[in-house]
This record gives sequence, structure tokens and C-alpha cells, in this order.
Amino acid sequence: MSARTAPELAEALSTAGRPVLLFLRDLDRSTDPDAVGAGVLARLLTVPNLRMIVEGDESTGSLFHGAAVLDLADPGWTDRDAFSAWYAQRRGASPFDAEDVWPSPGSALLAATVTAAGPDGRRAGVPAAWWAGADDGVRHALGVLAGAVQPLTLAQWSAAAGAEAAVAAARVLPPDPAEDGTWWLPAGPLRDTVVTATTSVDRARLARALAGTVPRRPDRSPDWTRATSAELGLVLRQAVAAGLAEEVLDDFGLLAHADPVAVTAVLADHPDSGFAGAWTAAGPELIDEPDPEIRARRLLANLPNAASGGRPASGSEDGSTRGIVRISAEASLGRLALGVGSPSELLGSLADEELLVCVDARTGRLLMTTGANGRVGVDVCTGRHHIPRHWAGAVRMRGRDLAEQHVDLDLRLNPASTPSVTLPLRDLRRAAEGPVAG
Repeated sequence: MSARTAPELAEALSTAGRPVLLFLRDLDRSTDPDAVGAGVLARLLTVPNLRMIVEGDESTGSLFHGAAVLDLADPGWTDRDAFSAWYAQRRGASPFDAEDVWPSPGSALLAATVTAAGPDGRRAGVPAAWWAGADDGVRHALGVLAGAVQPLTLAQWSAAAGAEAAVAAARVLPPDPAEDGTWWLPAGPLRDTVVTATTSVDRARLARALAGTVPRRPDRSPDWTRATSAELGLVLRQAVAAGLAEEVLDDFGLLAHADPVAVTAVLADHPDSGFAGAWTAAGPELIDEPDPEIRARRLLANLPNAASGGRPASGSEDGSTRGIVRISAEASLGRLALGVGSPSELLGSLADEELLVCVDARTGRLLMTTGANGRVGVDVCTGRHHIPRHWAGAVRMRGRDLAEQHVDLDLRLNPASTPSVTLPLRDLRRAAEGPVAG
């Protein structure tokens, strides 16, 4: 089941003809719980025969008037003897006893890793004592983790903090969530302790480190096909959270291969970005499609519609701002090997064909063209650091005009039946007169 808006989803659930039980975990960890509650959940609560179980904290409880609230922090819900026996199995040399951490399992798991109460004793609390016992490497790793927008695997954490520090920190910080084998510092007393005491919280640095984990081709460009959609979704979300949205949202390869739910969320918050209109136009065809190659084709097919009513992507006046992936590995857009015929034949066919040209004016390196019908044709790349400002976004242009107006650009062809080649765009003009040497 899919829908573009909360009313559409409510309508679909209303006509489902069966009772619906909705579980929503960690609403308080959403980037905007109020918007989720008022814009989506409140609408869904109007659906007959729908019941909802929502996990959150005190701040999210006020979103639901008249709801039955189960406060899991209320000691009345936890058996004291059973809790004490459970903690005793894990306590080890911790100075904190069961009374100090009851009835919180999370606090108990953290306290079990503490070996000394610290200079202020047990009265300072578990987070303070835990931090006091951490060495400099662990503190650095925890500061890095505090900048993450979602749980990180040990490999992802190590990429930014260093393997030795991350492994050491993972020994004293319980996984979150435990079943996924990932680590995170969501909002709460523990995160507050880390953020207040360290200077290692740098979301932009973490974003670049995560981008650097994407596998590379021999030419050092990112090989999106060898990374999972979840990994690329994290790269995208982390970059946006770090204030680097303008450096990644026009990267077609990243958008096509990243988790489509993550892409949908970040583009919804940045409707003026170059591909937002096309992504919205494609709608459920993208969000429900697991194959990134198909998502890429559908996104390209919707670019003409988006270009006619969309606004050009903004960029710096000199086009010199570099994208996050290029910063990490001097990378350029991944090639799409979807052409047909020989390079010479393809050049000739493009001379009089109307092309849709999409340009990232900030990097000055990424151009992509398709036929007017949305069929992928070629990639166009340039080593220059300036692209005419009116090229930001999408414009229509005949292949011959593209060659005549921008003779210094190279046309990179990737026909399926032949090796990739790079030829000057000026050869488009010669293509109409005879074969092009390749």
C-alpha cells in the first residue's frame, strides 16, 4: 500500500475492509515529531477500525488527546526482584547497585560498564560516572557518534572515529538498537553529557567519512552498485543534516541508488533542488521500486515534466563549490551504460536530436543528457570549474547546438555493445558529414 499524502493513506486504509493495527516506534526520535503527529497520525486516527500503538516520550504524549498512556518509566510496571536479579548478572565491578538504576534497563546496561564512580561519586549519576571513566580515544569516538543522524554500524563508526577508538567505545556503550548491532546517541542525558564535554561533534566531517566508505571504481569515482541502498541513504541523510544539502541533492547517482524512503524525505524538505520535481512526479513508482536501475530510468523519464515547471537549482556564482562525494574522492557522476550502437553511430544520431540537459552548476563536472522522451542517451562531463549559470537545472537543446555553443566539453559515450570512449563534443558537427574516429 502506498500514498502520496496522509489523506490518501487514510482513504486507502478506510477502504481496506479489515481492522488495522499500526505500530510506530521511537516517534520522539523523529526529526519533527509534531509534524508527524499532527500531519499524519492525527489523520490516520480518523480511520474506522484503526488502532495505533506509538512509542515516544513525554514530549510526544501530548500529541494524542484522550489516548491510553503506558509510562514504561513508572516503577509500577517493573518487578523489583526480577530487575535486581537481572542486573546482578550484568553488574560486574560497577559501583552502582540495582537501586541506582531501577527501573531503567538502559541505565542499568550503561552502569554495568562503569568500574569507578568518578570524582563526584554515585550522586553525579550514571552518565557522568561513565564519561569520567572513558579515555581520550573513547571520548573522541563518542563525540563522533553524537553527530550521527541514525544508528551506525561498527564499520561506519570506525570510518570516522578510527577503528581502535570505535571498537573501544563499542565495548562500553550498549548497542542501540541491540538487535541490529548498531550504536547511536539519541537525545537524552547520555548524549547531553557527551555533547557538553567534547569538541568532536562534527556532522560535516562524519558525512564526508561516510561518503568515503562508498566503494570506488578504478578511476576513483563512486560505484553506487556496490553499496546498499541503506548505506547510501545514510550518506544522503547525514550530508543534509550537516548542512551540505546543496552538495548532494543534485547527484543523480546517489539519488537513484539510495534508499528511496530517505531520498523522498530529504527532497520533501528541499523542493527547490534539481531533481525534487521529477522525484515527486514519479511518486510511488520510485518509492516502491527496489531496483535502482529502474528507479534511475523512471526518474529520468519524469525530468521533462519537472523541467517545464521547475525552478533551476541554485549554485554559487562561479560554480566552484564542490560536492561531498567529490571532496572525499574527486569523484564524478557514475556512468549509465544504456546507449546502443557504436560511438560513431550514437554521435551521429545525437547531432539533430533534441536532448534534455541537466547540469550541476556547483561542481562544474556533471552533465547528463537524455532524449526528449526520457531515454538515457549519454553522459557529458567537463573538467572546467564553471558552467554557464542558466544551465543549472534542466534545459532542452539539440545535440548540434550543444556542440557549437560548448566546444570545450567532452562527450562520454557508454554504448552497451562497445567500450566507453570520450570524444570532443565538436565531433558532433563532423558526425553529420562522416564517421568519427574512436
